[in-house]
Amino acid sequence: MILVVSAAIYPNCIKMRPLRGVEKGTVFSDEEILTTQVDKRMSLYGYTECNDFFGDLRSFTFIVADAKAQTRLPLTEIGYSPNRDLTCKGFRLSSDMINKAVIYADSERVYGIRLVSTFDNEASDLGSLIKGDPPVLEEFSGTDQLIGFYGSYTQEKITSIGFITHDPTCFEEVIEEKPEEPKIIDEVDPTITEPDGQIGTDGGTILVTENTDEDFATEEDGEESSSSLAMIVGIAVGAACVIGILVGLFCLYRKKKKNRAQGKVEVKVSQSAEMAGSGAV
Repeated sequence: MILVVSAAIYPNCIKMRPLRGVEKGTVFSDEEILTTQVDKRMSLYGYTECNDFFGDLRSFTFIVADAKAQTRLPLTEIGYSPNRDLTCKGFRLSSDMINKAVIYADSERVYGIRLVSTFDNEASDLGSLIKGDPPVLEEFSGTDQLIGFYGSYTQEKITSIGFITHDPTCFEEVIEEKPEEPKIIDEVDPTITEPDGQIGTDGGTILVTENTDEDFATEEDGEESSSSLAMIVGIAVGAACVIGILVGLFCLYRKKKKNRAQGKVEVKVSQSAEMAGSGAV
C-alpha cells in the first residue's frame, strides 16, 4: 500500500475577503490553482500589469514562488489584454509578506490596487490610485496571508476584485491510497537465452528461464560424447607409448648384438696375429 500526501493548499484553509466593485462579466478565481498546484509554503513573488490610456488597471497576473524562487507559478490572468493602447510591465514584490492592501473601485470598475509590506514599508501599486469610492483598508497577518484573488471582468475593464487568504499553518492531510502495481512476469522469449537457473531481464520485464527435459537430454548427450572422445584419445596415446617402448627395446637389442659380433671378430684377428708372430720366431 502506497500513501500519497497532497502538498497543495487545502480548500478548508483558504478564505475569501469581501468583493470591491460590482460583479459583472466573466467570473474568475485563483482558488482552483491554489488548491491543486500551489504548495502551501509558496507566497506571492511578483506580478505583471497592463493599464489603459488613462492609467486604470486593465489586467494583471500574479506569480507565486517558493522561498528560494526556484519554483515559480503564475496564477489566473485577470482581465482582457488586447495589445493596442495598453502599457504592460512586470514587477517583483519587495517582500513576500503583504500586511496591508487597498482596492480602488466603484460601481463601474476597479481602478487600482495598492499592496504594502510593513517589513520594509514598501508599496506595490497597480493601476490608478486616485479614483473610485473611499478605499477600505485590508490587513493581513502571519496566519491569514494574502495568496490570491477572485472577482470579475469584461473586455473593457475589471469590474470587481476580492482577496484570497490562507493560513500556512493550517494542516489537513489529504492521503490517497494507491495499490502497489503487480510485478509482470511474461513468458520466456525463445530468442533470448539466459544461463540456466538465472533470472534475466528484457526491457524491464522479468524473464524466468527454466530447464526442460529436452535441455537435460542434450546436456547428457554432450557429456557422453565428450567422455567417449577422451577415452579414444587415451587409448591412442597409450598404444603409441607401447609401440615406442617396443621399438626402443628392439633397437637396443640390435645394437648389443652388433657390438658382440664386432668383439668376436676383433678377438680372432688378435689371436691370428699372435700365432703368426710365434711362427716367425
